[in-house]
Amino acid sequence: MKYLIGMDVGTSRIKAVLFDLEGNEQKIAYRDNEPIYEGSHSEQDMNMVWDKSLACLKEVVEGVDKDSILGIGVTGQGEGCWLIDKDGKPVSNAILWNDGRAKDLVDEINSNKELSELIYKTTGTPVLTGTALTLLKWSKENRKEVLDRADKLFFCKDWVRYNLTGEKNLELTDTATSLMNVQTKEFAYELLDALELGEYKHLLSPAIKPYEVAATITDEIAEITGLNKDTPVIGGAIDVMATVLGAGAINNGDTCSILGTTCATMIVSETCEPGKENTRFELHPIDDLYVNLQPTMSGTPNIDWVVDNISDTRVYKEIDEKIKD
Repeated sequence: MKYLIGMDVGTSRIKAVLFDLEGNEQKIAYRDNEPIYEGSHSEQDMNMVWDKSLACLKEVVEGVDKDSILGIGVTGQGEGCWLIDKDGKPVSNAILWNDGRAKDLVDEINSNKELSELIYKTTGTPVLTGTALTLLKWSKENRKEVLDRADKLFFCKDWVRYNLTGEKNLELTDTATSLMNVQTKEFAYELLDALELGEYKHLLSPAIKPYEVAATITDEIAEITGLNKDTPVIGGAIDVMATVLGAGAINNGDTCSILGTTCATMIVSETCEPGKENTRFELHPIDDLYVNLQPTMSGTPNIDWVVDNISDTRVYKEIDEKIKD
């Protein structure tokens, strides 16, 4: 039997799953992720994220014939700001997608209608506190010494994929949320210039397609995990778009919803109208398709709050019974 490995590096949990070629789950490993919250700040230790991702991978392949594993795909939380130096080491904690420190900056940008519309119509995403573009601008204004040490900008899954392969790549579905023209799929360098970030264009690595093979795993990862050193790793997609694909929403007009740290309703579209009121467009993992996304940033963490403050159990069957009562 042949297998594929899927990894999901989420905000609150990291998972690795072994699938057969029919899509049946054969084995799963997971570790709780650990966001660091302080006031409006939301961060994660990048080394911790990688260590737990590697632990999940090791666990899920243990006892499995290495010749039966055909490849690895990595998805993960999107947006945010994950910076590494020239040695491939983090320059700071990652700033996450749900971070709020840049609120005043967002208000300032949005007060400039011409600039905010340029960003919205180019990327398909309005100016938000947790996007890479916003956080790069915030970093220049508030921690320039950190930004100046950075060699490359990653998103979460890119960081994990880099550690697996040693190759520095971005990926289209993540990058297009704030750093690309969502229609042309080219880097929106004009936005960096408009925000006086032109000196940091070197942070952007080539962006590969989500289904494209990024590279094979390194000799070190092969030795640690027992996998063949020619095991390929694909680009992967941002978690929300991977969910769209996994839910079978692959045709124009298909709709799906997700319940996670982010809750969202998504409509697949063959057309993209960035900047249209009450819309947010992102790239579908399938070429020439888009997703009209309607998200809320506060999903399952609200359930966690209820469990921690009102309920006395985290066993969902027991919670269901309490709700019935």
